[in-house]
Amino acid sequence: MGEQAGEQRLQPASGDSGNLCVSSRTRSRKEMDRERVREVKGADSGSGSARMELSTLDGLHAIVPQMSGGISISFSDVAKRYDLRVVFRAVSGEAQPGEVLVITGPNGSGKSTLLSILCGLLRPTRGEVLYRSADGGNLTRDAWGRHLGVVAPSMAVYEELTALENLRFYARVRGLASADADHRKLLERVGLDPERKTPVRGYSTGMAQRLKIAQALLHDPAVLFLDEPSSNLDPTGQDWLEECVRSLLEEARTIVLATNDRREMTWGSRNVSLAG
Repeated sequence: MGEQAGEQRLQPASGDSGNLCVSSRTRSRKEMDRERVREVKGADSGSGSARMELSTLDGLHAIVPQMSGGISISFSDVAKRYDLRVVFRAVSGEAQPGEVLVITGPNGSGKSTLLSILCGLLRPTRGEVLYRSADGGNLTRDAWGRHLGVVAPSMAVYEELTALENLRFYARVRGLASADADHRKLLERVGLDPERKTPVRGYSTGMAQRLKIAQALLHDPAVLFLDEPSSNLDPTGQDWLEECVRSLLEEARTIVLATNDRREMTWGSRNVSLAG
């Protein structure tokens, strides 16, 4: 991995909220967004309990060989509450490379909250989350952050930019040296035309969802967090998404999926069910 070995434990917050320093980084990024967008445009002119169980369904991991390498996630006795409201308590689970961990539960049960804790955006009130590299060593916070991608309803795309310009913009935000040729290949992978000059505001919701998936894959992450990824996709798009997930597993990626979609539930080899 080329990172210094170390242990990353998300410790309980002093109180019940405790967002990480991600929020301050987001604020500074927003202050620079408008300037960066102009640069990109210019460049183009050139409460309850939970259970962890092995799924009885034929998860996608059963279709592909077990992989070596990658990053695994384990979490134990994770709890979250806001003041007197308990979101969930004592949630434990794990996900290995080449597997899908499916998080299910009724609306309001805390699926998105658990995803936010696992990817480091929120601190748990109690419990720990560990991220391990292929050699079994625990990853530091800095190392972990470089290897995850997120697809969630709250993700933004810049509607005044084209799909290619969006990827170019996010590459600059991340400090990536990727070239437009790489961006074009990524857009083709998610089924979008890289040469299309239409601003994203003219895209359907399904096309915008594909662009979000491309953004999440831009830095070639080892772990993907997917929050209801097929919510805006038509049946053809859902077929494509399943094949996309299958191909990502074949690349030894670890996928954590929050969903109530019955089809997506079948993708999991492990399952965490949150009670309402």
